[in-house]
Amino acid sequence: RILHDSSVDSLIDRSNRVEIPDDQRELAFVHIGKSGGTTISHLLRNGCHQSVDNEPCEERRWENFPGSAGKDETIASKRIKYYLHTPAAKRGKLEWAYNHTTSVVMVGRNPLER
Repeated sequence: RILHDSSVDSLIDRSNRVEIPDDQRELAFVHIGKSGGTTISHLLRNGCHQSVDNEPCEERRWENFPGSAGKDETIASKRIKYYLHTPAAKRGKLEWAYNHTTSVVMVGRNPLER
């Protein structure tokens, strides 16, 4: 479910907004515990802990995901450069990754509906 709230929009300064063509986006994925992040990370080229330290994940890792979901690499997988988790935050890597990407992707869910 995508949340959109006009009251939130009023709090965000969009005067310096820059449009970035999709093929030039570089994303960071922030894994929020218990929200499906592990499953999603298996489908990402850079969906492993060492990618935060600029070390590559295993090649074509999404192909190991069971079923048809792992057949082809997704556009998201091609764009996500960094996979960030709690240990990354503790090591100060979040700010570094934010400064080296154009956007941040997060997945959250209601823990009571889990």
